Amino acid sequence: MKEIRKDIFTGQWVVFNTDLKERMVNFWLKREFNVPKLATCSFCEGKENETPPETLAYRRSGTIPNGPGWWIRTFKNKDSALIPDEELDRRPVGIYDMVTGYGVQEIIVETPEHRTQLEELPFNQVRDVLWSFKERISSLKANKGFKYVLVFKNFGLGTFGSMEHSHSQILATPIMPRKIKDELIQAKLYYSDKERCIFCDVIKQEIRQKERVIYETEHFVVIAPYASNSPYEMFIFPRVHSALYEDITPTLANDLTDTLIITLKKLSKVLSAPPYTLVIHTAPNFVPRPGYWGTVQYDYHWHIEISPRLFRLSGLEWGTGFFFNPIMPEEASIELKNISV
Repeated sequence: MKEIRKDIFTGQWVVFNTDLKERMVNFWLKREFNVPKLATCSFCEGKENETPPETLAYRRSGTIPNGPGWWIRTFKNKDSALIPDEELDRRPVGIYDMVTGYGVQEIIVETPEHRTQLEELPFNQVRDVLWSFKERISSLKANKGFKYVLVFKNFGLGTFGSMEHSHSQILATPIMPRKIKDELIQAKLYYSDKERCIFCDVIKQEIRQKERVIYETEHFVVIAPYASNSPYEMFIFPRVHSALYEDITPTLANDLTDTLIITLKKLSKVLSAPPYTLVIHTAPNFVPRPGYWGTVQYDYHWHIEISPRLFRLSGLEWGTGFFFNPIMPEEASIELKNISV
């Protein structure tokens, strides 16, 4: 089966070719597993002197900053792509645009123990990880020089300088990421035409049809997107409209914790712990400029995207800008929904 679908949230196109499914799945399941070799690392408890000073820590009473006794710890990424000490300056270079490398990139260490998978952590630990995201997003957005704050997690990708110890990262930038801007533009156009949130309409239709719903709770729903950019991609949406992840309440955080753990366990069981990226898309910083994303609180809907990375992009993807996917989301959703964890 071959089909081309348009991503309703970004406007990009995805090419589906199920003829390649068997080859992709066999390649993936027969891969060599890399067994972690480290027992400890600079992210482990007791190694605090090997990292920059913490910007946030959840720690036991009586313990001192930058020492043992924490269970969540955040600090500046030593290999940050952006630096807060750089003066923010926007200027033209002939017909080009340039912004100085101003920004913040932090590491959020999700456990003091040397463990790799987020879903293996206790419920309370995962909940506190999600709550730390809320705190750091809110804190960084207090700086109006930042247009966007992104939380992301790379698992099992073996990228340059990566650490196997369970962690996420947060990036605050003075420019709007292209994918976020595409989502914001599509959401605004849809709202201008229909006076409804495009995400809310998608959620309602998916829940009604049940064709691509993977998991549901009282407050959240997990969906295989209609135009999934990667095999077994999953989006986690709050059922009730909300533009800002950082507005999450303790009740919602508890429900989201359960949803995220089960979702990641399903993915791990179906694909034998695949590498993936996890990103939180929240609304941009409400910078004080008249008319700037004026309806965003009504037309945007925060969500979590989990995208398995089973193969590298080829020249076809780089050259066209299309995504190529050998597995239809309807088929992927059935596998993920029916797997017991």
